[in-house]
Amino acid sequence: MVEAALRKSPQLEAARSRLSQQQVEQEIARDARWPTLSGFVEQTSASESRLQFRLSQTLYDWGVTSGQIDLADIEANKVELEFEQVREEEIEAILELALDWSSAGESIKVLNAHLLRLQNLKDLASSRVGSVIDRGELSRVRAAIAGAQIELSAAEYRVQDALDQIRERVGRNMNLNYLDRPLNFNQWFADDISMSRMSKLLPSAPAVREADLGILEAQIEKKLARSEWRPRVSLDAIAERTEDRFGADTDRRIALRIESPIFQGLSAFKRPESAEYALSAAIKRRDLSLSEVRLTVLRLIHSANLQSNRAPLINQQIQAARSTVKLYTQQFRIGRRDMSDLVGAESERLSAELSAIDLEFEQLKIKLQLYSTLGLLARKIGQKGEGVS
Repeated sequence: MVEAALRKSPQLEAARSRLSQQQVEQEIARDARWPTLSGFVEQTSASESRLQFRLSQTLYDWGVTSGQIDLADIEANKVELEFEQVREEEIEAILELALDWSSAGESIKVLNAHLLRLQNLKDLASSRVGSVIDRGELSRVRAAIAGAQIELSAAEYRVQDALDQIRERVGRNMNLNYLDRPLNFNQWFADDISMSRMSKLLPSAPAVREADLGILEAQIEKKLARSEWRPRVSLDAIAERTEDRFGADTDRRIALRIESPIFQGLSAFKRPESAEYALSAAIKRRDLSLSEVRLTVLRLIHSANLQSNRAPLINQQIQAARSTVKLYTQQFRIGRRDMSDLVGAESERLSAELSAIDLEFEQLKIKLQLYSTLGLLARKIGQKGEGVS
């Protein structure tokens, strides 16, 4: 399902196209190491013209060419990182839809069991109307059944809505009945998610890696700014033909050329200063990105711990609610409880069981968000490369 969604994802396809484009840009940047062939034709008058071809090979340029290649490589790394981020987002989205489908399916099971128990209460109440209980209590049961049927319809809608969204992402109808209900994602996320362990993974977060690339880019820009005013050395092979009213003349020569830019104001000396500020800003952005990721991970870990602490309490609530229903049923049969007590106890049991389902799937979603934030979701579920295993 995940593979099919990734294959059809327009966002991932666009990111893949940008990645291919940047790979071409890398090749173009590397071509700067090769000799440059140029030429021109000049017609100065009806009888005078000049034709020249020049083959120029840069010998030394203070790292300008290699710097431009490094910048192209960094840009390619940024696009590749963008591709990975889009893939993480697409995987998280499709898995959350699968969790929504599974959660709603579990709710349907609980609601059907609840309706069956209410129907038994209705039958019990119907058999005792007029002798032991009045019709008002029977109406109370019918109202509870109607409310449960409304909740059941809402759960069925959530199942269908999740299937529709999955079908839209995958491009075909999907039968998810082969999946475990509830989805057992713990096979992927059984690791310890304590902050002491997660802190070691913070540098792998896409936001931090992008900031690291920004620092590298600023460092190269600073180096290029310092090289701008320095002379460049190249070797030129020149073939020239000149024609005038006295005849034609051909010249071939090899020249060592030293070229230095002519400055306009002090711009060449100001650019290194500007690049230094840009580098400082990039370092600050990296610190900020790391801090934001750390806070996000910490918030998710706290949420996961909170849900883990709630789990045994909700289980106790479920057991207590079931015991209460059993006790109230026995007391009802001997006239110590009325139907409202039974319906209220059943409602409490339903609420606790639905809360347990919500808690379980909320825990799984928190883990999805955590690993997606760290850029590890695709790796966790075995999706690599182009998103198709």
